[in-house]
Amino acid sequence: MNDDQILETEEAEFERLRAVDVLATDFLARYRNGDRPTPEEYANRHPDLADDIRRIFPLVASVEKIKIDRQESFDGKATLAGRELSRLGDFRIIREIGRGGMGIVFEAEQESLDRRVAIKVLPKQTLLNDHELERFRVEAQTAASMHHSNIVPVFGTGEFEGSHYLVMQLVRGESLDKVIKENDEPLPIREVAMLGQQISDAMAYAHDIGVLHRDLKPANILLQDDRAAQITDFGLAKNLNDDRTASRSVFGSLRYMAPERMRGISKPGGDVYGIGLTLYELLVGRPAFEQEDPNELLAVIANPPEISIRKQRRDIPVDLETIVLKAMHADSMLRYQTAAEVRDDLRRFLADEPIEARRTPLIQKLMMWCRRDPKTSAAALIACLALVTATVVSSVAWFMTAAANDRTTAALDRSEAIVDLSMKTLDDVVGIVSVSPSASSMELGGEWELGSADEFPTQSFSASPQSAKILESLKPLYQGLIDEAPSRPDIIRRMVGASVQHARILNQLGDNKQAIETLQQGIGLLAGKAGEAELPQHEKSFRLASLHNKQGDYFSSAFKYSDADEAYEKAVSILNGPIELDSSAKLELARAYLALGDLRPHRQRIPLNEQQTETCVANVNKARDILDAIEPESNAIAIDVLKARVQLGLSKLTSDPTEQAETKGAGIKILKSRLSTTPDDATVRYELVKALSDQNLRKLPARPRVREIADQLSEALLNLDPLRSAHPSNATYAAAEVHIHHKLANLARRKQNFAEAESQINKAIQIQSQLVEWSPENISHRCWRALLYRSLAGLNSEQNEKAQATSAMEKAMLDIDAIPDSESDHPFVKRVRDALSTK
Repeated sequence: MNDDQILETEEAEFERLRAVDVLATDFLARYRNGDRPTPEEYANRHPDLADDIRRIFPLVASVEKIKIDRQESFDGKATLAGRELSRLGDFRIIREIGRGGMGIVFEAEQESLDRRVAIKVLPKQTLLNDHELERFRVEAQTAASMHHSNIVPVFGTGEFEGSHYLVMQLVRGESLDKVIKENDEPLPIREVAMLGQQISDAMAYAHDIGVLHRDLKPANILLQDDRAAQITDFGLAKNLNDDRTASRSVFGSLRYMAPERMRGISKPGGDVYGIGLTLYELLVGRPAFEQEDPNELLAVIANPPEISIRKQRRDIPVDLETIVLKAMHADSMLRYQTAAEVRDDLRRFLADEPIEARRTPLIQKLMMWCRRDPKTSAAALIACLALVTATVVSSVAWFMTAAANDRTTAALDRSEAIVDLSMKTLDDVVGIVSVSPSASSMELGGEWELGSADEFPTQSFSASPQSAKILESLKPLYQGLIDEAPSRPDIIRRMVGASVQHARILNQLGDNKQAIETLQQGIGLLAGKAGEAELPQHEKSFRLASLHNKQGDYFSSAFKYSDADEAYEKAVSILNGPIELDSSAKLELARAYLALGDLRPHRQRIPLNEQQTETCVANVNKARDILDAIEPESNAIAIDVLKARVQLGLSKLTSDPTEQAETKGAGIKILKSRLSTTPDDATVRYELVKALSDQNLRKLPARPRVREIADQLSEALLNLDPLRSAHPSNATYAAAEVHIHHKLANLARRKQNFAEAESQINKAIQIQSQLVEWSPENISHRCWRALLYRSLAGLNSEQNEKAQATSAMEKAMLDIDAIPDSESDHPFVKRVRDALSTK
């Protein structure tokens, strides 16, 4: 084929892709407007593009469905998935007033009645099915039935072209959260009390007719121009008299949610709690709980610290502080039982009359603590009783011999109680600073009490050096507990679990060496103390193998492949011992064999001889045999993921292009099949992204293969998009996007499409720069950015842009020079330096 023919072929290919793109845009627009077109409809109309339509359109629809179902931005506020509204039936949209987690509010003109109204358009995430839609209608009817001077009237509901909405009275004013933010000083005390009285009176009215708000907070309370309060957002209220709204689902904003609401209990006390938090925020000028991390926020809501409003604002009267603290009490039994009680006490305060509420006595605080945390309080009580008993018995010990036995028993009880109390405290600390497992991810090898040695990226994880230091400081405390109670296996489990969490954080921060050493400490603890603590042999073996596998992963990411193989072989040796393996241990053994045979991306650079290839194939096949023998209903997702990895691993070990494509395709098919069953599982979706983007571009493949690679990389980006949207701070997902853009840039560069190549490489650099900013001490992030700048310099050189090429190389050298001298011998650093010096 001559150059002209090649050019004609590429132009035809470009026109074909452009035609598919135009059709996909039309398909997507119809989908977003509420239609549900089918790929087959387009395929029948355009038979020459049918194959591309059937391959691409289902994926586009799947990704769009995820976006539409979520319909919320990164900050939790609702969106309309890219749609712009100008009209909803009889209502002409004038402007957006505000938005929150439950919908977007617009000012609109109802043309038939010539009046201004407020319209809340609900995101589709609240209307998941017919049952939820019916419940929404009943709740809206409930809200519309209320008539109170401090409740925004709801005129009705409607639906227009797939958009469901509420029609409300338009209130001229601002929400209390905006008032708080825009005022440099907190509101005057008497004004806060009067607003609180109005809010409480409105809620007392709602509760009397059987309606709960369930999301009472400053953002849902409007302050009119005449300084009167108006409660809004009753659209998701709960009617206590209607079973169709009697759901145990948890609605509302986490920061203002009463502790009992976390358990699905919705009672009037939950709204009273919202009144208390709102009054606190009006008086102090900031929320009572300011934690941003959901896990930290849940912990502080469940076990709030001692709160003093007057320490933050000294001019607040004691009686008003007492009312607010009683309204926002974490224990529903010690809270005001009705909103009417809050209203009446606020009225008494404003009239300078004695209030009914009283400051909580010490004995009540003790009782409240006992109810909230019975295990810890019981342990402390036992310890106190043991101490008292020991004191009394010791004073009369010389009267009777049995007293010595009593003292011994009391001392043992006290020691056990103190150990329990200490472990509870340490568990709380580890839970706050550690990684929280993904809600949808499973562990390949069982779970730890405090979080498993996970294989997959954690959704809510943001590592910090402070977290690592805190976990490091806990080790001596755990060791002290082990010395105090050497026969208790639960302490061993907790300390090993904390070590796994610590290692994970260190690895995320780029300190692989310290992460490996931390895991080694856990291995040493299991090997030395497990016997003394009577840890079951099968559990000890499983945990040791899991730690060795994790060590192998960290060695591999540091390019220390011989050390990695040694760690995996230790895991194999342990689990092939004389013990009966459960399904979790079998998965861990399969993972070890797979790691020994699977060529990770960097290992593909090392040529294997025939014997090495045969060994790798044998190890992968052993993993496959183990997986085939496990019951499918046990750990089904983990089994499918590992089976897919088996196929992907075998594809890298064959030199036959046909066999390579078939085995890789089989692996991708397993992941797609699993994803169709569990479409919201982030673990499986990320595995699919990795499989699709694992493309070796060092050897230039044939032209048809280039097209296949480009399609798979584009498909990987489409699957990565919902993960990146849901978890924008996840470093693992960000790094995956970087490498996909880099590979797309290389493909575009091969086709002499320099504009597209430069666009892709700049996207990669932008995301990689975010990674460097998040973890400046992580040398891998800087090395990758240096390589990206090197690629950009090569691209500039090909276009004879010498100044730009020089600038890009200078930036690459700045990154590599910023790496500490102590890391100069790191294999990745040396490789990057060599690459830059040969450019």
